[in-house]
Amino acid sequence: MSGLKRVVVLIGSTGTGKSKLGVDLAKALNGEIINADAMQMYRGCDIASAKISKLEAQGVSHHMIGIMEPQSVLTVRDFRKMATPIIDDISDRGKLPIIVGGTMYYIQSLLWPSLVDDDEKQEMTEVPLTFDGKSRYEYLQEIDPERAAVLHPANDRKVARSIQVFLTTGNKHSDIIKEQERRNTSNELLYDCNILWLDCEREPHLLRLKNRIQKMIDEGLWEESFDFITKHKLSFGEERLEEGGFQTMGFREFLPMFKAKASRPPRDREKVKELKSFQDCITNLYNHHCQYARKQLQWIRNRILVRNAPVHRLDTTSAEDAEVWENTVRTPALEICKWFIDGNPLTSDPPGFPRSNKVGDKVDTTVMKCDICNRLFQGREQYHSHLSSRKHKNQLAFLARVALHEKRLEQFKRQKLESSQDDHNGVNVKTGTEGQMDEAEAEHLDGNRAEK
Repeated sequence: MSGLKRVVVLIGSTGTGKSKLGVDLAKALNGEIINADAMQMYRGCDIASAKISKLEAQGVSHHMIGIMEPQSVLTVRDFRKMATPIIDDISDRGKLPIIVGGTMYYIQSLLWPSLVDDDEKQEMTEVPLTFDGKSRYEYLQEIDPERAAVLHPANDRKVARSIQVFLTTGNKHSDIIKEQERRNTSNELLYDCNILWLDCEREPHLLRLKNRIQKMIDEGLWEESFDFITKHKLSFGEERLEEGGFQTMGFREFLPMFKAKASRPPRDREKVKELKSFQDCITNLYNHHCQYARKQLQWIRNRILVRNAPVHRLDTTSAEDAEVWENTVRTPALEICKWFIDGNPLTSDPPGFPRSNKVGDKVDTTVMKCDICNRLFQGREQYHSHLSSRKHKNQLAFLARVALHEKRLEQFKRQKLESSQDDHNGVNVKTGTEGQMDEAEAEHLDGNRAEK
């Protein structure tokens, strides 16, 4: 791929060892690292965003870490504008640019042409909250029903973005996405790149995430979150959690503790541990990490592997052991990179290291509704998971009880009507038959229904 600058790219879910391998490769190959993790670009969230420490960096230069204020918003276009000259500078100095991060759409925008280039100079139109009395989602259903069908009505950020694209360009967002996907299938790379994908089996990965969160707590995640929330006065501004550095996992999970109390919770970690709400926040933090890791993996399979850029998978499942890391991750990664740096064509692979490019299953974005619970879900996987949940089963049981009461009430009213018609005023309608009720019970049930 003559004329294009060479870059090595490390991708993978959170907690798979990208930062560590980046340092290993940079030291061995005379490289410098460009951060492609969105949250690590913000100041004041070192522990929460798992920024690499000076000790861990081992003297390797890292770019684009801690450069933004939390209230700033960094778009994909902004990231490309900042990262591209850094890559050029590193390459011009005879060093190897190594892109490391888990924000996949940032990495994708660096490696392949994007439609964001087409409207780079356009001012984006502001999106009002309503359109002639209609909600944003209802308006999107009118202007772009195809796009609305794959978005959850509660995902206001994406709904607003799709409306904004339509108002600014005059084109449906769904049509633009189709064109983007058409371009995505090409091999029109902007760099001569080699992608290393760090992957881990599910169960060991979940355990690793759990241990990682505990390490964050031990290193002072609560104290960092306390200071961050206090400094930026987030305790009464939940809407800001959709902006910039406020999206960092580890801050938003602790916010309910500030909202639930008239006074702030104690800063001291040992005192906080005594609160049940603290453990609830830790559970939410773990769940959010697991969800994010799953989304990253889906993006790799559906947006990266489907292209023709060389991707080599490295299994880090047992790589917490130093010897295993050396044999199964570091050494293979170095051999692959040296083969790449030596100028071998992208159409060939290093001996013994076949590429991992395979077309993954597309993510199902169909919006499905549970009529029992009156809830919407995005994708069949979420929907079927809900059907087996305790909440759904409890709702089914509740509706079954309501139906039984309705049946018994109707039966009682019918018996009373028949008794009245036969002019048996002194006859007790309670017969003792299963499924029937007396008048007092019926009045009680009617009263409960009226209250509901």
